[in-house]
Amino acid sequence: MCKENIKIYIAPMLIRIIYFISIYLIGFYLTYHQIYTITPNYISINITNYASDTQQHIEFIREFIAGEKYIPHPLWHILVKTYSILFHITLEYASVVVSSSMLLFWVYLLYMTVNIFLKDSFSSLNYISRELLILLIVTAIYTIGPLVYTPYSNLIYRGVGSPNIWHNVTLWMVKPFALLSILFSIWAIQKEKLSYYFYTLIAIIFSIFAKPSFIMVFLPSIVILVLTKYHSKRKNIYFLFSIITISILILLYQYLNTYTSSNSGGIIIDILGVWSNSGINNVPLSIFLALGFPILFYAIYPNSIKNDFLMLAWLQTIFGIMLYALFAEKGAHYLHGNFGWSYRIAMSILYIFSIIEFTKVFFFLEIKRKIFLLIILFIQIWIGIYYLVHILIGQNPLYISFYWS
Repeated sequence: MCKENIKIYIAPMLIRIIYFISIYLIGFYLTYHQIYTITPNYISINITNYASDTQQHIEFIREFIAGEKYIPHPLWHILVKTYSILFHITLEYASVVVSSSMLLFWVYLLYMTVNIFLKDSFSSLNYISRELLILLIVTAIYTIGPLVYTPYSNLIYRGVGSPNIWHNVTLWMVKPFALLSILFSIWAIQKEKLSYYFYTLIAIIFSIFAKPSFIMVFLPSIVILVLTKYHSKRKNIYFLFSIITISILILLYQYLNTYTSSNSGGIIIDILGVWSNSGINNVPLSIFLALGFPILFYAIYPNSIKNDFLMLAWLQTIFGIMLYALFAEKGAHYLHGNFGWSYRIAMSILYIFSIIEFTKVFFFLEIKRKIFLLIILFIQIWIGIYYLVHILIGQNPLYISFYWS
């Protein structure tokens, strides 16, 4: 009997190990080529150039060490430099290891999140079936792409965005800490547990130094959630005051050190300016294509908003859209669209909790609505996998096209 129990647990564990090794190897392959394959021009329409900003950030490390540049979000850069020193390897090779490790960390967190939220939903399944289904959902979450409407544009990413982005290392760096911040913050305000308050604060601080784009949508969203649903709990008010104070102080320090000279740019109000310059002429359609499944799921099952995690995700997405639509950096960084990163991070989080909630209520939905949502979900997963495959073979992520045949 004991041997049988061991076999029952070993099979799912082996599946899990093989899966995560495969994820790491895919991440290693991609990040290696993004650094060691010659990239003529990041914005050129080149079929085989593995375009990313990794090489640029490696140069930032060298300038940062030489005292020639201030980096407001140096977490990835510090990790790469530390790894390079500890293991006596080049910055380039250290960046491959750090970036692929962060991708693996992200997928592992997705696995743990799906496990936690869907544990009861899959309790009737055997161990192998449950493991395979969880890994299938995790794969759907980190591969899913936007909808593509070819009369509007054949491009998957440019002008629309995507819940999964493969060319920005600081985005890879912040997403795990963004997810941890959301998980711990909701558990903290629900349970008023001191350890969760502390873990939230740590995750938030790491997220700011990874990429401050997340905190700019998280702070107003968590404030609204607490004040509308949990304001009667005094500990939560103290918690809000703490994270707001610490976050603003760090952001103020980053802002003052980033925009200290007259030629270093600044932040301006620019209504739809950068968004319009990204190659689109219909912002509402762009938003619908980017958020197709979550929008349609909410329209069909509006009770989903009662879920605190999904409510927070929607609030973050709304604030992300507002930031992208209203603000920009003046000067040389104007067309970089850096306020768009908040929207893309929020988009990624929204897909996580929308897919999880859809899975939880799947058997309670009316059959026609269920089939319709499944079709939309499968289309977006198909587009996302297509997008990832073309990135892995070297195509520029900004210009990958998708044609309906």
